[in-house]
Amino acid sequence: MGLRFFSRRTQPETSPDRLAKLKSYCKLHHIPVTDYSLIHQALLHSSYAHESKPAVPDNQRLEYLGDSVLSLIVNDNLFRNYPEMSEGKMARIKATLASEATLAQAARSIELSDVILLGRGEKQTGGKTRASILADALEAVIGAVYLERGWDACYKFVSNLLGEKMRGLASQKDVRDSKTRFQEFIQRLKKPLPVYETVKSSGPDHKPVFEVAVMVGGREVGRGKGDSRKKAEHQAAENALSKMKGKQDE
Repeated sequence: MGLRFFSRRTQPETSPDRLAKLKSYCKLHHIPVTDYSLIHQALLHSSYAHESKPAVPDNQRLEYLGDSVLSLIVNDNLFRNYPEMSEGKMARIKATLASEATLAQAARSIELSDVILLGRGEKQTGGKTRASILADALEAVIGAVYLERGWDACYKFVSNLLGEKMRGLASQKDVRDSKTRFQEFIQRLKKPLPVYETVKSSGPDHKPVFEVAVMVGGREVGRGKGDSRKKAEHQAAENALSKMKGKQDE
């Protein structure tokens, strides 16, 4: 049974054609909802909401809720299914599963970009393929599923979506984050420790985008973007690690 403390009056109006498209989409990708107006809101990017006349609610509140629900489902799953797993490894796996890169990949697997609504500017600059937009929309969908269908249905949905990735990470000995792995790689090469520098930040206060460069010995070796400095740093480290390892293999 769903958690009906969410007022329908706060939800945006949805056209019959949009409802029909969402109904078909959710059926195709096994998203367990019947309230397609709530799913519609989960897929309204802030750029679309701000351009609408009159303005409509965007997906940010649902994204915030979905982020918390996702973390609890992953932790619950790890705790129950891997009783010998250490707290540290659980934390690292959860961080990976809840990362922008993993969520964007999962969003692509269910073709979520087909139903996300963006403003004209975001659409023209390739917003439908942007990892941050895909990841945020998926978290909002998780929030919507939780609100309407409750814990059990949402748990099953998330487990089906991320279960294979979770099992793969659980079987790995090394699930350290990218900054740790990059620092240890640099230390093995006997080079100076990496330094992370924010190149620029853009976007509104409620939705910032940070671009970070990672420097080794004063030379840029990788760059990354994210909606927080931490995410941008991790992406920069991942890119640098991939690039430097690739050069070693040549």
